[in-house]
Amino acid sequence: MNCNIELLLSKGLIGLQTRIIDSQNNHNLCINGKIIDETKNIIKIKTGKTEKQFIKKQNKFEITINDKKIIINGHHLIGRPDERIKKWLKSKSRITKTLELR
Repeated sequence: MNCNIELLLSKGLIGLQTRIIDSQNNHNLCINGKIIDETKNIIKIKTGKTEKQFIKKQNKFEITINDKKIIINGHHLIGRPDERIKKWLKSKSRITKTLELR
């Protein structure tokens, strides 16, 4: 897996800059701002003075983390943030143990 995507999945999305680059709703295209909240299926983005909510699985996001842009389909982000991080940590632990056995 790409180390940038691993970094994204291992951390929460709140506070990161994002831009919608593809969407089932054409009105959402090119909306950008800072992620201020996230639930299992929704990302809330602050765009200027307004806050907008977007369904994760209907959008493709370009997320900036550590000055690198990562493009990810929203369906990969579905799930509660804490559960997604726990799942990633569990799989990383399993990978590390496998590498230690070799």
